[in-house]
Amino acid sequence: MEEHNQEANNQSKLIKELLKIDRPRQIIADEISDSLKIRSALFAENALCSGMPIESYPERYFVAQEFNETKEDLRRTLEDSFRILGFSSISTEDYIWTDKLLCKISAFIQGTPLASIN
Repeated sequence: MEEHNQEANNQSKLIKELLKIDRPRQIIADEISDSLKIRSALFAENALCSGMPIESYPERYFVAQEFNETKEDLRRTLEDSFRILGFSSISTEDYIWTDKLLCKISAFIQGTPLASIN
């Protein structure tokens, strides 16, 4: 049992390294916050997404997926996998800021340390 736990820990560590989320959560949060200080052209004054909030979600990952019959299965699978790594998902349908889907997607990509785009 102990050997199995060690193997699972090693795999988890490797996955975090490959996804570049193997740093302390505060460092990830600081990096996201610093990057959000530089507003992209999409969020500039009078641009398409002007005035839309961009927030930092260092403990989340963004899931962008098409609306089809396997959508919930994929999200549930990702949830189970990333929960082990200490992350939970966030999706455009989780928040109702705007009807501009492109703005929501861009805000979540910029505000999370990683994304799954399907």
